[in-house]
Amino acid sequence: MKMNLVKLALVLVFLSILGGCGKLKEAGNDAPPGRIVSVALFKSNCTPLVQEAVQAAFIDAFFTYTNAKPIKGENGYIRIEGIITIDEGQTGSSSGLILGGRSSVGGGSSSSAASGTYVTGITIQAYKGSDMIATYSVGQDLGKGKLVSPVSLAMSAARNISTLLVRQNEIGRK
Repeated sequence: MKMNLVKLALVLVFLSILGGCGKLKEAGNDAPPGRIVSVALFKSNCTPLVQEAVQAAFIDAFFTYTNAKPIKGENGYIRIEGIITIDEGQTGSSSGLILGGRSSVGGGSSSSAASGTYVTGITIQAYKGSDMIATYSVGQDLGKGKLVSPVSLAMSAARNISTLLVRQNEIGRK
């Protein structure tokens, strides 16, 4: 029993060291502040409003979480480009009775559904000159019954790509 506790403690220490490596790498970041990160309008066949909302979410994330200077366009020290994919579908829905129809114990259950055109994913590439230096993709599947907004998907993708760029010492954290 004592040996198992020692092994468990060693595993926990090892995992905490591995989990903190990314944070330690970010702490040693010496990228100068104010590097311009340009965010292009993402390619898609969705509405221009969705394209602009995704672009604005990336600018917000880079402004809030990094020391970079985000701008709209295609001319920057780092250029962010991407693709927004859309599809039509419907989330799962269910309704029914618990413990039978005429039971004195139980009740009903229901859920809501969403249907229509939705963003299935966002794929991002970060370029420095003509070299791709980072890439990331995020998506959603309506089969899980949950619909995430394009802005939420974009913020998730932007945080992840900015973390990759910070770890590469291209930009810094605030």
